[in-house]
Amino acid sequence: MTTDADNRLRAALDEPVGADLLSRLSYASLLTFAGQIPEHQATVAEYSLPARAELDLHLDGTSVHGHETDAEDFGSFVQRVAKSVHATARSGADRQRMKTHLQVVGPAQGSVRVVFRAPEVPDARPTDRSSAFPLQQREPVEALALRTLASLLGQAESDEEGLPAALQGLDARARSALRRVAVTVRDAGWEVSGELKKRGWKTAPLTFSTSAAERMIRATDQQLMEEHVESFYGKVDGWSWSDLKVKFRVSGGKWLRATVLAAPLQQRVAELLRTPDVWVEGTVKVISVSDDNSRNRVRVTRILESIAPRPGQDAMIDASGEQVIS
Repeated sequence: MTTDADNRLRAALDEPVGADLLSRLSYASLLTFAGQIPEHQATVAEYSLPARAELDLHLDGTSVHGHETDAEDFGSFVQRVAKSVHATARSGADRQRMKTHLQVVGPAQGSVRVVFRAPEVPDARPTDRSSAFPLQQREPVEALALRTLASLLGQAESDEEGLPAALQGLDARARSALRRVAVTVRDAGWEVSGELKKRGWKTAPLTFSTSAAERMIRATDQQLMEEHVESFYGKVDGWSWSDLKVKFRVSGGKWLRATVLAAPLQQRVAELLRTPDVWVEGTVKVISVSDDNSRNRVRVTRILESIAPRPGQDAMIDASGEQVIS
């Protein structure tokens, strides 16, 4: 629960910070002073995170010696991650052409470290603090694509069963771009670790080993067998930003788990979770995939397609962010 004093601190921290040294020192001093007061420590931790989404990665492994690695491999990795973010952003926006502006922060020591950063958004001031998301603002497509990319890389490390079907939420070009990232990591023998962080988001750690890269390559090679849409009715019971998974308690006492790849639906699910007594209805795309050489081994996953409170409470939102019913 936020207090009046905490709201005043947030209002002060939300004021634009000038580029001059004095303005930056004043902002840092305010954070330092407020951080010594227990009731403000959570807010200070939140505002200490970067305002723009960052995927901060450290490369280690057989081809890393001290803080050095092969220049061609590293250049290929940066280029392929950038192309994967571009393709993922375009896939999520369902557009054939899109110009993106992903930034890269100069390589740094820390094994070998590279930071991919979303561009600035014009007028990035927070919206009405009384809303469900006091820090919610229009996110650049690069930030949303970084979040999807981080989620899929992490899934390759921890959830091989669900990965092939989850990849079907991307279009063919985005899957191909992600495969090339995995090939670069595998061929370089890297063990990638890092985190996705942004003010207002829960920091999501991730690892992507050479074994995970192999799993990602295999998953992108698997073939779609069947897909269909199912309706459901229940309550949101859990949501994880790190792997973009939502859990519903549906009628009949059963559970339904789905991946949420579309950014408007991610925000919608998180908002609905704040009101746990609201019954919702929606649709999921059920995707079945198989290995190229074995139609007997089928993996099934569910991708959230639309969600809304029961009629009369609000409008249904689909993956594009458009209202489906009112």
